[in-house]
Amino acid sequence: MRRATHVMLSITAVAVVLACQPASDQVQEAEPTAGSNDPAALAVLPIAEADRAGATILGYEDGGLVMLREGDGAFICMADNPSDERFQVLCYHKSLAPYMERGRELRAEGITGKANIEKRWEEIDAGEFAMPPHPAVLHQLFGSDPAAVTLENADSLGRLTVIYMAYATVEDTGLLGQPSGGEPWLMYPGKPTAHVMISGN
Repeated sequence: MRRATHVMLSITAVAVVLACQPASDQVQEAEPTAGSNDPAALAVLPIAEADRAGATILGYEDGGLVMLREGDGAFICMADNPSDERFQVLCYHKSLAPYMERGRELRAEGITGKANIEKRWEEIDAGEFAMPPHPAVLHQLFGSDPAAVTLENADSLGRLTVIYMAYATVEDTGLLGQPSGGEPWLMYPGKPTAHVMISGN
C-alpha cells in the first residue's frame, strides 16, 4: 500500500511539473530574501550542492515570473509558487529551457494540460524548436504544506527525478512502460518528450 501511494504521488508530481509552470515567460529582475524559508535558497535544493551556486533561479512576485538570480551553471531552478496550495520546487537542465519556455507561452494563451503537451509535440516534430539530443534531467521536491517547509526540514519532502530522452521507447531502453511498485519507468514512450520517471531520494 505504501509503494502504491508513493507511485501515485510521483505521477501527480509530474502532472504538476508539466501543468503548473508559470503562465508567462516574461521574466523581470528581483532580489532574493534571506532566511530559512528564503524562496531562492529553497529553489536550488533539488540539485547537488556543487551545482547550486551557479544555478539560475526564477521565482514569483505579484503573480508574475521574476529573475531571483542569474547564474552561469547547468541548471535553471523554479521557486515555489505562493499561489499554489502545495509546495513544489524544481530544477531542470538548461538544455530543456526551450521546451519549458514554450509551455509557459502556451499556458499564457490558455492552452493547458495535455493539449499543451501535444501542441509542443507538434511543434517539435515540425522543427519549430528542439528537445536536447542527449538525456537531460529535471529534479523536483514537493510537499503538501508550503508554510511548513524550511531549509532545515527539506529532507522530509518528496523527490522526483525525470530524465528526458527524446523519442526513447520501451524496446530501446528496457524500461517499464507504466508505473509498477516504484520502479523507474518510461512516460510518453516514442514521443518527443519521452522521459524516465524515478521517485524517491
